[in-house]
Amino acid sequence: MDEKKAGDLRKMNAAALAYIGDAVYEAAVRESCIRAGKALSADRLHSAAVRYVRASAQAKAMRALFSALNAEDALLVKRAKNRKPRSIPKNA
Repeated sequence: MDEKKAGDLRKMNAAALAYIGDAVYEAAVRESCIRAGKALSADRLHSAAVRYVRASAQAKAMRALFSALNAEDALLVKRAKNRKPRSIPKNA
């Protein structure tokens, strides 16, 4: 990673990093569901995507992928994960 970009990421608000990460992850999941042929209707597509983007599923995926991260990326993930939320989603 470019040194300037890495410095910028280290200074970013952890909530902002988590927010953009969630958006990128959800877009990838939605594309995957469409490519898998699950897009018969918007309702079914949404149901399929929710299984992967809900908090418990994201936590499971991160546990599986964490060991593959480099040290710098692992620190960013920990920082975003350890931030204190103002509210907790009812399904988390």
